[in-house]
Amino acid sequence: MICQNDAVWQSDAYPLKRRAFINALRRSSDGQFAVVIDFDRTITCASVDPRQECHGIMATSPLGDAFREEYGDLLNFEKYSSVLPGKLQWPEHLLREKWWLYGHALLIKHRLRRSLIPPMVRNAGVRLREGAKEFLHLLNEMRVPVLVVSAEVTDVISEVLQQHGCLYGNVTILSNECVWDEEGVLTSWWPESESDGGGGGMPMSSFTKHMAPKWAREFFARPEAKRLLVIGDRPRDAHVVKGLSVDAVLKVGFYDFGHAKNEADDRFFADYQKEYDVLLTQPRASFAWITALVREVCVGGESDAALDEGRMAGA
Repeated sequence: MICQNDAVWQSDAYPLKRRAFINALRRSSDGQFAVVIDFDRTITCASVDPRQECHGIMATSPLGDAFREEYGDLLNFEKYSSVLPGKLQWPEHLLREKWWLYGHALLIKHRLRRSLIPPMVRNAGVRLREGAKEFLHLLNEMRVPVLVVSAEVTDVISEVLQQHGCLYGNVTILSNECVWDEEGVLTSWWPESESDGGGGGMPMSSFTKHMAPKWAREFFARPEAKRLLVIGDRPRDAHVVKGLSVDAVLKVGFYDFGHAKNEADDRFFADYQKEYDVLLTQPRASFAWITALVREVCVGGESDAALDEGRMAGA
């Protein structure tokens, strides 16, 4: 059972994996690493309100009542599932892939304009997880390449980061990207508009994060990407490294109580344990522990006491 007083869970292999990560940094010519991180409920606060998440923000757009009614149904997955005749026997991943495709098609149908995104983000009041802004600032100062891999919307993610003052030059975003015409009207989406037989035609969803190395080849070709720190809030967020040949990887997860059926559900927690080396198990965990880890393994001036302090701060 998950103990609410335990801020951090570590796998038995974590101490050795951390040492291997440090050794890989020392052996590398540049002493650098890269970060691959999820967005909603990882960089942003875990919220029970879907309108605080990227696709949810679209439901508040000024595209008209007809759009809001159609799109609003998407935020209630059970209601969305019920309007697909004969499709209730589909496997979950296919049903949810259609969720992304259907939502994206509605935004094209109702002619979403690029100029609407900044005010929609501003009005949504999306909050970052405590310590996220400082963490991203530290990575920028250290010139650490960051890849945000998200099943949400590229333009919304970049606007949220921009409005919070942390859309730095070291940040690359891999998500569902809007394709605009010359007048700034949405015409299609990438990567689902691809048709190369190698992953095209699919949206970036929680079920396709394993496609990240294909869809972000340039990022993963960087020498720093041989040493990866992966951060997410769902087990599938860690799938971005599946099949990759790397020198070392550390995976840190925020346990997402909002998606758990029961906060003490051992089976749900076990799914996280299979994917992550470290789990921050408090509902409002901050980035303090992860920031302390980065300073510990890269800056060199910290000790394990810093991680202990970060552990308490992340509670």
